[in-house]
Amino acid sequence: MPQTLHLIVPGLLGPWPAGGEQGFPIPEAPALVRLLARGRQEAGLVGLERTLLELFEVEVEEGQDLPVAPLTLLADGGDPGRDWWLRADPVHLKADLHQIVLYDARILELNTAEAESLAVEFNQTFALDGFNLTVADCRRWYLRLPQGQQLQTHPLPEVVGKNINPRLPFGPDAGRWKTLLTEVQMLMHSASINLKREAKGLPAANSVWFWGLGRLPDKATSPALGIYADEPLARGLARLAASPLNPLPEDAAQWWEAAQGEDSALVVLDQIRYPVLEDDPFAWSEALAALERDWLAPLLELLGRGELQTLYLYGCDGWRFRIDAGDLKRFWRRLRPLPQYLGHEVS
Repeated sequence: MPQTLHLIVPGLLGPWPAGGEQGFPIPEAPALVRLLARGRQEAGLVGLERTLLELFEVEVEEGQDLPVAPLTLLADGGDPGRDWWLRADPVHLKADLHQIVLYDARILELNTAEAESLAVEFNQTFALDGFNLTVADCRRWYLRLPQGQQLQTHPLPEVVGKNINPRLPFGPDAGRWKTLLTEVQMLMHSASINLKREAKGLPAANSVWFWGLGRLPDKATSPALGIYADEPLARGLARLAASPLNPLPEDAAQWWEAAQGEDSALVVLDQIRYPVLEDDPFAWSEALAALERDWLAPLLELLGRGELQTLYLYGCDGWRFRIDAGDLKRFWRRLRPLPQYLGHEVS
């Protein structure tokens, strides 16, 4: 049976600057509160992508982008080879007098024919530049580059619902990519597929978001014997590490049954991530309540019985919590109200 579980839940503790204000929807989460109170706070990284790359021991040098594109392409069944890749995901941009706000492919709901039609128009326009756009998934598009670039980007999930202007690519080659982004927006604005969508009252895929530049890392080392995730980067890292890869279980009971025979496991639950990024505390509260019921309360019971020895909780907010089975007996560690953990340092 598993002795150690790495549970990655981006957005678990917000951050919510309004966590203590009147009217903030705080769910009942006694299991989470007890785990946090009894556990040990340790340093972690900010962001799901950075957290996963560190756990799989993929080194990213200072000044380099996070090589998300080739890893998720691997997860999507593609062969990154030794080429340079960049995610170029379809997005919808909405401009007003002060900013340009990005909405990701979840609101677009592109079908395969629409996505491939847009990719064909892109490739016809930019073929002489040596670019080739591949649609591996209607939400994840991949741009193969003729050569490496000195470029750093912001992960798409961190830009959702926000002004793109301070989050555009940066680095020595950034000027070229900002120009290219403008050209892509002009192309997609007049694309036949988008004209048809707008005529139907549907949001247009009027831009792409460049991020995750890199080549496939030479290796990755799995932090656990079993990987349970639907999240593409986690799945790509597991494939690179040649680690057993499993679909995401519905709850802790299903995971526990599937994981018998493994001494360690990593589970990625990302359903809380977007309510935080989109500043929707009510959706976050509802998702956290489900997480408490389906995962945290059962895991607390497993720890209490000593069947699970160690639980690592990652909120991808700069901290992680380690809870050993024996830590639950630390009765002197008082239980704090959940708002005290949201977006604030704890000890």
